[in-house]
Amino acid sequence: MAIQIVLIVGPTASGKSKLAVDVAKEFNGEIISA
Repeated sequence: MAIQIVLIVGPTASGKSKLAVDVAKEFNGEIISA
């Protein structure tokens, strides 16, 4: 099984955090912020 990685990038205050939470919930994933 291949590991799938989703990257969400964009400017400050563009809604990345909400999108990350929604995607993590949909795919039962984890959020790593760096």
